[in-house]
Amino acid sequence: MKFTVEVEIDWIDEETGLNEAVSGEIKSRLADKVYKHVEKQLADKISKDISSSLDAQIQKTYEEFMEKSFTIYDQWGDPKKENVSVKSLLKEKLDNFLTERVDDNGKPTGYGGKVRYEQILDKQSQKQINDFLSQLSAKVIAGIKNDINEQAVERITKGILSDYSLKKLVNPLNG
Repeated sequence: MKFTVEVEIDWIDEETGLNEAVSGEIKSRLADKVYKHVEKQLADKISKDISSSLDAQIQKTYEEFMEKSFTIYDQWGDPKKENVSVKSLLKEKLDNFLTERVDDNGKPTGYGGKVRYEQILDKQSQKQINDFLSQLSAKVIAGIKNDINEQAVERITKGILSDYSLKKLVNPLNG
């Protein structure tokens, strides 16, 4: 730790000497540095303790909620399912959601349709195939255009140069 001591000569009076003034200033600054350092360490430790305590309490509350049992009632108030936990209910709902039959728009249907996870997989695979084909098509079209342009330039050049007099102008030694 490094610190600089500055002493104002104006406030040194006749009763206290230079040694006492410097010693007092050193003690004061050292106490301030130690206090700030200890305060920062305490704040960090308290913050970590509070954070871990809150995390533990949140986890405990979450687990209690997920394991809490309750009864599901139908629209007339009769018990439909008793002693059902939130966790088991979520599992059941997710299983039912993924295996539910849906139409082409993903809406539940009682007639025909596909299982939801099949419909999701089909849509994603179709999307990727379409993207791949559109990119491939763009590359093929660009390649064909480039080849057609090169062939057209070559034919036009040959047609113009096929004229005998033009050949002589371009290359008089061979003519």
